[in-house]
Amino acid sequence: MNLHGLGWIKITSYSELMPGDIVFMDTRGVNNGELAHVQIYLGDNSWYNAGNTPDIQLLPPKTNSNCSSVFVYAYRLPY
Repeated sequence: MNLHGLGWIKITSYSELMPGDIVFMDTRGVNNGELAHVQIYLGDNSWYNAGNTPDIQLLPPKTNSNCSSVFVYAYRLPY
């Protein structure tokens, strides 16, 4: 996925995440750069599951300390 050409900023370090970033993960455990899941980072290690629209609208954010191990990259809109 390349959103950079549309003005998005690519984040390649988990430590640089900011609230609102769209995070692409390899949740299959291989961490070979394959994208298997997308979440929206809220800050303080909290996430909205971006699996489908009802999840985002109806479920409270999740806290997951395992996300750094499956992080591939993220994108952020410029402010």
